Amino acid sequence: VDPNKPENLAYYSGKSGTHRDDGIFLAQGEPIRPGHEVHGAKIIDLAPTLLHLLGVPVPEDMDGTVLEDILTDEFTREFAVQTTASRSMAAVAHGSDGEYTGEDEKAIEERLRSLGYVD
Repeated sequence: VDPNKPENLAYYSGKSGTHRDDGIFLAQGEPIRPGHEVHGAKIIDLAPTLLHLLGVPVPEDMDGTVLEDILTDEFTREFAVQTTASRSMAAVAHGSDGEYTGEDEKAIEERLRSLGYVD
């Protein structure tokens, strides 16, 4: 939407691109409460909700919350939300205690440089 055209100003939110504050969330399947309307969900709630639906514990420091109100009572009774202490991605990938090695730091720096984040 070109904000420089007067006919488009009704659609212009002042944000770049076509970003909008509100989105659409749809869910279907056996554990989903049919016909339930979701209020107040945020995009950051999707990851913990999906982890929970997959039976994976949600990291304690993960942003967002499980959208339990979309789930049937039977599902929430049978499958309570489980959390786990967080570990760094390096620890998960390498099976270590979470400390970055010099090699890890070098790889991260190279990756950030290739993406343009580091000069």
